[in-house]
Amino acid sequence: MESEKIRIYKLIDVADILKNEQLIKRIFYDVLKVPKNSNGHEFSISPISGWINYANNNELFSTTRKKTLLPNESSDAEKNVKQFIAKVKKEFSSNQFYKKTGLPLPFNNSIYFIESTLVFEKTNYPNIDHWLVKFGFKLSNGFDSSDVFGASLEVRIGNNANKDFSQIIGFSLKWTPTKNSVEDDKIAFVHEHEVGHKDAEEKPIIMYKLDGESFPQNFLAPFYITPNGHHLEFTPASKKHSIIAKIFEVENENGKELFPNINGGSGDFIYQWAIWEQANYNSSVTIIDADSIKVSIGVFNVALNVIDRKTTVVTQTQSTVYALGKEENRYKPVFTAIEKGCMHPLATNYKAIANVDDGSCLFPVT
Repeated sequence: MESEKIRIYKLIDVADILKNEQLIKRIFYDVLKVPKNSNGHEFSISPISGWINYANNNELFSTTRKKTLLPNESSDAEKNVKQFIAKVKKEFSSNQFYKKTGLPLPFNNSIYFIESTLVFEKTNYPNIDHWLVKFGFKLSNGFDSSDVFGASLEVRIGNNANKDFSQIIGFSLKWTPTKNSVEDDKIAFVHEHEVGHKDAEEKPIIMYKLDGESFPQNFLAPFYITPNGHHLEFTPASKKHSIIAKIFEVENENGKELFPNINGGSGDFIYQWAIWEQANYNSSVTIIDADSIKVSIGVFNVALNVIDRKTTVVTQTQSTVYALGKEENRYKPVFTAIEKGCMHPLATNYKAIANVDDGSCLFPVT
């Protein structure tokens, strides 16, 4: 199949977002008309991904708030959020202090509506508490546009008594703004057996992939998407910037040895491991820079950072490792033979080795 150019997006440095956290918070609070006494309002920016979360805990699942003034229809809730998005773009683009930061707007221009759903009260089901409205993100891939897997804007709509944006009672912006884009080498759609499509004439689905709130990431790269039961399989779709990392485990007599299993990228990688015991809350995290690591017998949480030296792409994978070791080192329950008899030490027929009292105890007559 004919090859196509693909675009790769550089994500903004999260440190620059965090450096301006108070300014970003103030602009959002102005849009939301949060009072100066903002008790009950929570605003946070993830230190790893830059994702933004806001909640008005005075309104979310409130038992005292009247629920009769919620938007009547799904379309009303959608319209309300679109007004909120437009207001946010306007306020950020006109704020002189924000302009000086050089940061892009919180939303890109390819945000699109997905669905509106009603959310019920936690304790008084089936009473309705608020609307939840979800939007997705798209990016140009150089010849079309592709969804960004894992990216979304989820907005919660409460009362609209004030006829303004104060009815936004919470939102979660799962999105890291892009800084710029570059072209990767030409890529060719892979054959059907490589992505699991039955119809060879059907183009595999290409999506950009945002890893998650707690995963370090500096590029948005495209992947082929293949349904696999209830999960999705990802296959690299660009020659340089798309990387899939997994952990390969090899059992040995004293535990396991772990190796990186990498699909995509340049092949010139740095590996950084983090290991800690799952059941031990006081366990410290061990950091190791190595091509492979060994873990002793036990259950461990393992995180692997992969850094491509040539493209500087960073990706991470996490896994729970069950290291059992060789057969004779594994835990085996001990079965004790049953010995019935009298277990009372003052009885005349006391049996010291008994572990089950059979009721046969005899006591001297006084």
